[in-house]
Amino acid sequence: MSEYVLELPESLLERAKQLAFQQQISLNRFLVKTLEEQFAKVDNTWIEERAKRADITAYRAVLAKVPQGPVADLDRK
Repeated sequence: MSEYVLELPESLLERAKQLAFQQQISLNRFLVKTLEEQFAKVDNTWIEERAKRADITAYRAVLAKVPQGPVADLDRK
């Protein structure tokens, strides 16, 4: 990971904080996710590059850990 100092207008920073809080994620994760989504809208090759790095075996291993059966009420958000 790299670090980058970003200067934002106070109103934009506060709105980002609010949205991150609503989504129950960190401000950093919210900003990264937002940039990723914006890149995907502008540049399809970005998505293709990410897909090439995907590890289907690892994905299936994680998915296999998900319990089967009814969804708990707390998971229905």
